[in-house]
Amino acid sequence: MAAARLKRALQNKNIVLLGNSKGQSTIEYLVVTFMLVAVLVTAPSIYETLGHTIIHKYQSYSFGIAISDPPRKAIDDTISKDIDMIRHLLDILSDFKDIIKDVLQDIWNDIKHIFDP
Repeated sequence: MAAARLKRALQNKNIVLLGNSKGQSTIEYLVVTFMLVAVLVTAPSIYETLGHTIIHKYQSYSFGIAISDPPRKAIDDTISKDIDMIRHLLDILSDFKDIIKDVLQDIWNDIKHIFDP
């Protein structure tokens, strides 16, 4: 009932929701948004991809250390720098994930009234 009243109020102000070609952009926006969300949800997680790569690299490094002489300090420094870069990258990805999550939540909050009966 509230949705019908809102629609009538908007129509009285010459704003028609999904009633003419002006609504086409809304439909296109929704289709593109839902397609993007579907791709993000069904694609393998970036954390899984990076996690498997890091685990594989660590296992290779551990095996190499086990069969060789103890590493030199330069190698340890290089590995420490690499670890710091990976941690920094994971922090950036985590921040990026939070930003995308907030944006998608804002979009959903803006459009969920369309699906209310």
